[in-house]
Amino acid sequence: MEGNHAVIEVKPSNVDRSGIESDLTKLALFRNQGEYQRGLFLIYGNAADERLARRIKDAAASVEGSQGIEIWFHPEVHVQAALFCVL
Repeated sequence: MEGNHAVIEVKPSNVDRSGIESDLTKLALFRNQGEYQRGLFLIYGNAADERLARRIKDAAASVEGSQGIEIWFHPEVHVQAALFCVL
């Protein structure tokens, strides 16, 4: 598919590991098979902390093709989302 720019998954900060793995798997498939240029995983809520970051990184280690997916945190209303890392 030509011209596909971005695919986005959005979850609350209390998402569990299985939800993270599921969304990273979908993003990896769209990026690699759907030829999307960017895969974005946006986490919203004020519980975005180091424990969540570790859950995301641990889950990503088990998802083939997750390299290059961008992880963004959006802590609260009226606060701009920030890029946390690129897997």
